[in-house]
Parts: sequence; structure tokens; C-alpha cells
Amino acid sequence: MYVVRQNYIDRAQKHVMLHGKMNFGEGSYFLDNFIVARQYGLMPESAYPNTLPKENSINHSILASKAERFADSVANDNNKKLNLEWLNNYTSLINQYLPAPPEKFEYNGKEYTPQSFLKEVVKLDPNNYIQVTSFSHHEFYKTCILELPDNWRWEPFLNVKVDDLTAIIDTSLAMGHTVLWAADVSENGFNSSKGYALLPGINPKNMKPNDIEAYKAMTPEKQLLNSRTLASPGIEMNVTQESRQTDFLNRNTTDDHGMHLIGAAKDQNGNKFYIVKNSWGNTNQYGGYIYVSVNYVKAKTTGILVNKDVVDKMNFPK
Repeated sequence: MYVVRQNYIDRAQKHVMLHGKMNFGEGSYFLDNFIVARQYGLMPESAYPNTLPKENSINHSILASKAERFADSVANDNNKKLNLEWLNNYTSLINQYLPAPPEKFEYNGKEYTPQSFLKEVVKLDPNNYIQVTSFSHHEFYKTCILELPDNWRWEPFLNVKVDDLTAIIDTSLAMGHTVLWAADVSENGFNSSKGYALLPGINPKNMKPNDIEAYKAMTPEKQLLNSRTLASPGIEMNVTQESRQTDFLNRNTTDDHGMHLIGAAKDQNGNKFYIVKNSWGNTNQYGGYIYVSVNYVKAKTTGILVNKDVVDKMNFPK
């Protein structure tokens, strides 16, 4: 919540500077955490609890609604002149839900500031990480500002081709690094309660070989018309750079949720899946973890964040 609080304040300032023409929802993107760490440091939950005293949780819907109304009232002020006290008043509102953090705190018997805690205890260098995406409306192997509502800080992404996106994930895992994964989770094939995510294609169990091969040869668009829900391992829909782009532009792929990709596995038919750690609790037979197919990652990823060492190892075109 220390990071969340800083984001609320930074976001309001940008919202006002843009005359209110910016997304002011609860979502953020990966680098927000690292930017807050670089600018403000970090602190442990013992120094900045995730809930107010005597409360079990913070109601972010009320907080977000009040914060947005306040920021809008400042941004859309018809007087054409800002009251320079607005930020202090806004911060006072935020403090009702997320109190001002201490300047110093004790951790394991030693006193720290947020900056010294980041450097000496967390030992995480925010500059060592890079966001990566894959969309053809931006030049490949160059950085771009991806048009996502949650990317309100306008942080850059390295834009690569979709096969290289999964290659980066595989290389990261092989090097011992996990991957932050942002994706569309509103698809029929994303089933958190059953612990899997895939692109529903066909189940070849009762199909003739010729029909199976005909399906495989179809374009992703035609496969979509002929697909059916997979209740067991089967054949997923194809994914191409073009089909991925079409889904994004048609808003069939939206930036819904951030998760943590921690490993890979294969099903009983040898199909590869990524193991994803989610934040929705122990909600399925896998303890809340989800097995996500490679095709789903290719089709529905909006972005990932990885260690820069991984990308340097790939030797992409400059």
C-alpha cells in the first residue's frame, strides 16, 4: 500500500496537468512499482500496514471514486487558474485511507529510511528491468509507448515479434528469472477456478484425421468460427502476428490483469504450459496457480517485464 499511495498522488498530478484527459482508474502497470521504488524507496509491511487499524481491508472503490472526483474538480476548473493548495488538500483525502508513511522506521532492530531500506535490505535495482510487448502498429525492435489505459506514466516497451516474446519468457526462465505477465483474462478459455488458460479450438477425440488437418490449416479467423470449448487437452487455435494485432485493435484483447509467470510444465500430451502465480487466492486444485498455454500467452499478452540481462542475451536487431 506504500506503493499504491504514492501512485495515487503521482497520478492525480498528471491527471490535472492533462486537464483531466487521462484514465484515473485503479489499475497501473509494472514499472509503476519500480518508479515508486526509485523515487520514494520502499518499506516493509510492518512499517506501513496494508490496512488501517481495526479494519480488515481498504475499500479501494470508495477511495478511487473520491480521488477521481477530487482530481476531476481541479483539472476541469472553469476559473482557468489552479488553486496551488489543491495537492495538499488532495493528499489529506488520500491520508484518510492511506496515511502518510513514516520518514524513518525500525526493521530487524535497525533504523531505515525508505531509500536505505531499498538499497540495503531489498537490494533491488529498478533500472535492471524492461517492459516488452509485441504489436505491429509500432516498429519492431524499437521502444514504444504502448497505448494502454493503465500505462498512465507512458513508460516505454521494447516491441518484438510474437515468437520472440515467448522466446524472451523461455530464456528468462532458463536463466533463473521469473516474468511479470499482463494479459487479457476475460476470455472464455481463461478458467481460474479450474486452473488453466488456453485458446479453445477442437477436441480431436471423435474427429476424422482429415477434419483435424483441415482445421489446423485454417486461418485463425476461420478457426474461431469452427472452434468449440475444450474440456480436456486438444488442439488450440493458431496465433499469428496478424491475428494478435486484430484482436488488440478490435479490443478483443484488453489489458485486464497482472500476474507472475514462474515456470513451465507439460500436459499428458506433451503440450507446453507456463505456470502462473495469481493473486486471487487458493481457488483451485493447484493452490491458486494457473497453467497457461503458449498459444494463450502469444494471443493475449499485452506486456511482460523481465530482467534486462535476458533481453541483452537475445541479440535483437538494434
